[in-house]
Amino acid sequence: QRIITGLTGELAMKDLGPLHFFLGIKVTRTPAGFFLCQQQYAEDVLDRAGMDTCRPSPTPVDTKGKLPAANGPRVDDASAYRSTAGALQYLGITR
Repeated sequence: QRIITGLTGELAMKDLGPLHFFLGIKVTRTPAGFFLCQQQYAEDVLDRAGMDTCRPSPTPVDTKGKLPAANGPRVDDASAYRSTAGALQYLGITR
């Protein structure tokens, strides 16, 4: 409480109470400390990409495959592609 009071005096902020979910990370308080989990965020990303029914694979891509720089079919919705790529990047960075 003392830290919150001190921060409120220095910054414009509000105490919204106990934290449960923040920026895609579920927060669970235990006697040992905090437990952070991104399972729900990962499931939401898979659902948005239409891959929620796919089965897991240890290596989902060919590690030796070479893709051409500019040839091949374009994605239907570049914005959705960028959104999914960004969500996966965020998931990997925050892990």
